Amino acid sequence: RPHLVDVPNGSDPTKTNNYLKVSRTGMRQTQSMTVVTDGPTKTTTSEATIAKVNMKEAVEFLSSKDENYQLFGASCIQQNTFNNDRSKEEVLKLKGIPALLALLPSSNSMVKHVVSATLRNLSFKSSPNKEEIFHCGGITMITEQLKQSGSVDLDKQLTGLLWNLSSEDDLKSVLLRESLSTLMERVIVPNTKTPDITSSANRDPHVFTNATACLRNLSSG
Repeated sequence: RPHLVDVPNGSDPTKTNNYLKVSRTGMRQTQSMTVVTDGPTKTTTSEATIAKVNMKEAVEFLSSKDENYQLFGASCIQQNTFNNDRSKEEVLKLKGIPALLALLPSSNSMVKHVVSATLRNLSFKSSPNKEEIFHCGGITMITEQLKQSGSVDLDKQLTGLLWNLSSEDDLKSVLLRESLSTLMERVIVPNTKTPDITSSANRDPHVFTNATACLRNLSSG
């Protein structure tokens, strides 16, 4: 079936809002790599430090009341699941997906962003993880966060996540029911209107590409 092709947005890392972000895109689904920085010191979490933490510990960090541990745990999972199917399976077995979804409404914008990016990686080409996100009420939660979001960076992760989920045939009816109107109101309509002060915050080419790719998947088959 035909699917909209995402145009790569480049591979050069850019430092924004206290994190170093490297995005990579694919044709039907997308992943994201985010290297978290350590608050105001802007010291990046090194790969060597992350390598010392096993997946079980990373998932356990998600349940900490300390946002620094939550952020570190999510970052470890995100980096370890980038193009690593075995790590994705391990997170699923360790019940990491419901723990991540529980952090999605966090008041900490960085936690929210990294959790979204991590779920995006976990859902990339993994039907079991997509199903788990759905069974944990994730589609409703993701859609609600997109509805409330005031951040373009967060919008990129959330719409990329919805794009991944939309490639799963069994989830299309749920996405049509729960996410379609939000995608239209928050992304599609603002990007197709003449730019003005009220709509400019919702206009971004990558967010628009993710959203239209999601709609293309939902309209096929």
